[in-house]
Amino acid sequence: GLITGPRLMAYGCAKAAAVAFSEVLREEIGPQGVHVTTIAPGLMRTGGHINARFKGHAQEEAAWFKVAASAPLISTSAERIARQTVDAIRRGSSLRVLPVEAALLARLHGAFPELIPAIMSVISRALPGPISDSSKEATGIQLEKEQGNTLQLLTTLGRRAGERLNQPNQLDGPNQSMA
Repeated sequence: GLITGPRLMAYGCAKAAAVAFSEVLREEIGPQGVHVTTIAPGLMRTGGHINARFKGHAQEEAAWFKVAASAPLISTSAERIARQTVDAIRRGSSLRVLPVEAALLARLHGAFPELIPAIMSVISRALPGPISDSSKEATGIQLEKEQGNTLQLLTTLGRRAGERLNQPNQLDGPNQSMA
């Protein structure tokens, strides 16, 4: 909710709203002895990329997202975030940005507010072109079968996280078709 990346506008807005909500909640109920801890995690390695929906250049969009959601320097294990969340609540922290890499990025953004958007703009320009046909849609799991060996290797940690965290596979459910 403090920084978002390209192609994540709705998600970023929802997270920013959740951060604002918890800050106001802290202000309003804090005097009654209720403590509110806001957790602002960076990208977590949950395996959830298999259930994300991709439009337009679906294969290319899914590829960059899967790699980012699996890369050790970009994403963090859900277990690590969970441990740090419990620690923040026990300490009575008001706001905790997790992990430390995300906290440093948030501080950098606060100190140099034009830098992070400029970097994200460069990343955005490197992504697949504009969506020409927004009616074409697929989930990450549907696109999984089409990825090559290199992408399989780069997304190993994300897939393992999904297995460990029992990430539901949309193709296993009753609604197996995409419109």
